[in-house]
Amino acid sequence: MIERVAGAAPDTKPQPKTQREGDRRLFRITVSYHGGAYAGWQVQPDAVTVQGVLERAVERLNGRPTRILGAGRTDAGVHARGQAARVEIARDITEERLPAALNAFLPDDIVVLAAKSVDAQFHPIRDALWKHYRYTFRVAPYDDPFDRDRVYRISESLNVAAMRQTAASLVGEHDFAAFEKKGSPRDTTVRHLRRLDVVRDEDYIHLHLVANGFLYGMARNLAGTILRVGRGNLPPIATSEEAPEPERNELGRAAPEAMIPADAPTPQTEGTSGSGAARGGNEIAGPCLPARGLCLMQVVFAED
Repeated sequence: MIERVAGAAPDTKPQPKTQREGDRRLFRITVSYHGGAYAGWQVQPDAVTVQGVLERAVERLNGRPTRILGAGRTDAGVHARGQAARVEIARDITEERLPAALNAFLPDDIVVLAAKSVDAQFHPIRDALWKHYRYTFRVAPYDDPFDRDRVYRISESLNVAAMRQTAASLVGEHDFAAFEKKGSPRDTTVRHLRRLDVVRDEDYIHLHLVANGFLYGMARNLAGTILRVGRGNLPPIATSEEAPEPERNELGRAAPEAMIPADAPTPQTEGTSGSGAARGGNEIAGPCLPARGLCLMQVVFAED
């Protein structure tokens, strides 16, 4: 009988040796996880991470250390419903059987939802067209014990119309440097924000952010800016050029299929310049909201 893992140890294993192509099968897996117990996605020394726990599950299946590659690095406490990763399996196993085989070695807060065979050229970062994040507010006087670790509660009412006006102004290809937290330099800070929708659902307000890539802290800084507008602490932003400088701090229901249109064009690759800019003014945007309200919903590839 296969024993299910009860806990996880820090990530300390070495990089595996490269195998010949004929000795392996490559898959793209879709992973869902509750990020509350983890120091983010990426393997770190002396810390428990989602990638590290997944790699130990793959090691038990393969009988040897195996490195996996994710489509993005979620921060500590951020959740995912649709993280994507490339994994090498050193045995003959089908797409249908692989999720159950891996889940047998995973804790309850990490689940492999699906697997798809891919060729050796597949790269989950380079080949990703769009990423969809959701930030969730709950407008209520008290926390709900059933979702307090997955939402950011707001006690006062919010001006949703003003939030939607600001969100619409930020859509497009712009320089989002003003919404990046310090500590992660990039070749370019230009990103194509395809969608930024504000959706009210009874006590919940969901921000759906779809882009070809996100800077470090960008999604949570955008959420913080829109929250300030909703509270009346910041005037609605009419154009992206008016977006103010963000505060630099260390704070830390599935979306509809139509959120990412099937005919969405391929975005420009990173390194191209955009026509707009998110930086401007001397006011302070943000803050970078707590990680618990953020969830990576989906990573879209050309073959989807």
